[in-house]
Amino acid sequence: MDRSQALQKLKDVADVVPSEDVLRFFSSVMELHKENLATKREIARIEATRDVALEQIRSKHDLYRKAMTLIFNERSGAIAKHFELIDRGIERSDRELMLRGLEGVARIVSNSPFADLKALAQALEGDKPIEI
Repeated sequence: MDRSQALQKLKDVADVVPSEDVLRFFSSVMELHKENLATKREIARIEATRDVALEQIRSKHDLYRKAMTLIFNERSGAIAKHFELIDRGIERSDRELMLRGLEGVARIVSNSPFADLKALAQALEGDKPIEI
């Protein structure tokens, strides 16, 4: 449709519909367009906020998982060494060696790594390097 055809159609509409109604219609269309753009911006902002929050959750999950793995690997290694003492004590019939090994295992398993979970969480959330 060329320009002259478009103008003719507008004139035809103007003959049937009062010009105030046409202006009100176009005003409404423009307002809807503005609202649509605002909605799209709000959706983009919400999606960006969601993406940032998900990345923070993923990062924290990875950090906590690594920390827990290190903590329990360390405990596992320490427990294994105490069982080696117990095994040596059994081989040698050394009651004192067996007792030291059992006491070591008991100390490790009686002290939960979750005993001070609040301090652990603060350390994991803080900016300082963590030594485990």
